[in-house]
Amino acid sequence: MKQDAKAQKAAQKAQAKAEKANNKNKAKSSTMRNWVKEIKRIVWPKSSKAWKWFWITIAFLIVMGLFCFLITLGFTSLWNSVGIKA
Repeated sequence: MKQDAKAQKAAQKAQAKAEKANNKNKAKSSTMRNWVKEIKRIVWPKSSKAWKWFWITIAFLIVMGLFCFLITLGFTSLWNSVGIKA
């Protein structure tokens, strides 16, 4: 009785292991297929919206560059007035 139960458990484990290996191979190919499907589903923005955000980004970069320049200029003049030489 005990040997039959052990043999049955061992057979179930072997079958589960084989199924897991088979599922791994299926998962790799289905992952690639799913990735391609997702890429095809992408809805790209309209040209006007893309240009709008492009110019907003450029304006933001100019403002931040100006901000950093003014901060640097302020600290440089402060250090020069205190007598710290760089």
